[in-house]
Amino acid sequence: MKKEYQYSNLKQETNTSGKVMLEPSKKTKKRKPGVKPPKTSLRDVIMDTRNLLIQFMNKQEEFNKHQEQFNQMVLEQFKKHKWIK
Repeated sequence: MKKEYQYSNLKQETNTSGKVMLEPSKKTKKRKPGVKPPKTSLRDVIMDTRNLLIQFMNKQEEFNKHQEQFNQMVLEQFKKHKWIK
């Protein structure tokens, strides 16, 4: 485990010397081995995408069935009023 220190620049009080002294200050942080997120395989990603597409297609098929029924109903109404031959 690496330790990281933050150093403070302290100059001497005299005007004759321009030296910079480095003094270690308190420890700022430790590097801890974090919990890595679980790896997702490409197969899992593809299967999730496939499942989402299948769900979408099923919903779209249901919508198309309802739309077809509505279209047939409107067409019958038009035929009753003889707007369409």
